Amino acid sequence: MATLQDYLNQTQRLLHDANAKYWTVQTLKDAINGAQKRVVGDSACNRILQTVFLSGGLELYGYGMVSGGLVTSGGTLYLTAPAVTINPPPTGGSQAYAIAVLLNGSVSQIQVTNGGSGYVTTPNMLIAAPGGGGATAKATASIIRADTLDTLNITVMWGSQRVILNRMAFTQFQATVRSWTGFTQRPCYCANYGQNQWYIGPIPDQFYVSEWDTIMIPHDLVNPTDVSVIQYPFSECVAYYAAHTAKYQEQSYSEAEKFLQIYTAKMLYSRRSVMLRMLPSAYN
Repeated sequence: MATLQDYLNQTQRLLHDANAKYWTVQTLKDAINGAQKRVVGDSACNRILQTVFLSGGLELYGYGMVSGGLVTSGGTLYLTAPAVTINPPPTGGSQAYAIAVLLNGSVSQIQVTNGGSGYVTTPNMLIAAPGGGGATAKATASIIRADTLDTLNITVMWGSQRVILNRMAFTQFQATVRSWTGFTQRPCYCANYGQNQWYIGPIPDQFYVSEWDTIMIPHDLVNPTDVSVIQYPFSECVAYYAAHTAKYQEQSYSEAEKFLQIYTAKMLYSRRSVMLRMLPSAYN
């Protein structure tokens, strides 16, 4: 896979500026990182299946939030519900909160009361020890990563089955699935609300494990040896969009337009080279 230095070399050659006389390395780095995002947005090539916990009673899920907690050990001798502590997100995010639910002296489930925002990696979830000397309960959290660009589908694990949720427009979802307030059941439908929030319906009646098929925003490349997540053939498009950006910022609009046209053609060729090999079924 390509490194930042590979992209820099390609972009400088396209601009006839191998010695960085007209564009600084930092300027081209910014253009390359922007181009990576454009390539992923146009191709959906950076795709990740995220495991997301759905909390009972929680219908709204957003990118960057803590979605739920899985109890891995219920502990013993709890007389009152213990406090649940979730590590904070990076600077700029908001803290997530959750509560524990007891059953016969043990923690049976975790309910997220505020999912927070800005979580990129899964935080630790700690449950306070019981006061009577019993075993401490343990749980793990799940998030929908803040660097998620889009969600293609959502699948709920139900026993030994994977159930793909039917996707609806929010207005239709509001008029049908959400018409009964407080109705809980195994989720069957989903609807995106804005760019980074999803409603799940009916409201989950318990804890569920789900899988979200997502497109991820690529991380910025900083050092020359940093490796891009974009693979061939889509990696061939990055330098052309970066060159388009550099020329546009220079206000050389006609040259910028030519680079954009070449980028568009290469993106179409790249998509064809991958998508034409996809068969719905080998038996039809």
